[in-house]
Amino acid sequence: MGSSALKIYRRYINFIILYLITVATLVYGQKQLDRVYVGERTCRECHHLQGNRNQFNPWRLSKHARAFTSLFKPEAKQIAELSGIDIEPYTSPDTE
Repeated sequence: MGSSALKIYRRYINFIILYLITVATLVYGQKQLDRVYVGERTCRECHHLQGNRNQFNPWRLSKHARAFTSLFKPEAKQIAELSGIDIEPYTSPDTE
């Protein structure tokens, strides 16, 4: 390997190392934010606009919008108990 090829190789390796350090810092260095369920009314304020922002109605009509209600079914309680979860499935450990 010639000296110019070696220089290119070293630059490439340095770039890869710098890239990996940057990604690791961004992924693992971010502070964990407190997440709070704000409800669909809050989301609707911005996502129920005419034009390109009409995201609320398609979501509201989807199965995803009704997913939370499945946690109130008796089957959800049974699954939670079998999984060793001793709180109601529709609650969060942070809210109890």
